[in-house]
Amino acid sequence: LIPTFSKMFEKIVLERLICHLEQNELITSQQHGFLKGRSTTTALIQLTEHIIDQLEEGCLVTSLFLDFSKAFDCLNHNQLLQKLQALGIKGKTAQWFCSYLNNRQQLVEITDTQNGKKHK
Repeated sequence: LIPTFSKMFEKIVLERLICHLEQNELITSQQHGFLKGRSTTTALIQLTEHIIDQLEEGCLVTSLFLDFSKAFDCLNHNQLLQKLQALGIKGKTAQWFCSYLNNRQQLVEITDTQNGKKHK
């Protein structure tokens, strides 16, 4: 029950955070993750259109692709909290984020499908 409640609460916080960021114009048009109607597909479409436009104008196009898929796992929580404060997240909301991130650990559980053993 607690994980279900926690997931629901996280979704509510995410919706309110995105609402705050959109209202204060803090999300760029290049942001595609975590936004309704946007995805890696829409990011690729936007990138492809930009490349085609530049090539049609005779410009040289270069690209650098980085994989940030595990970036959140490496973030310094204090720096993340400072960034949230700089974005206008203060008071009780900032305290909640601090509590949420304080002493937070991750556990990955992999189940071997051949013999059903669990590895932690």
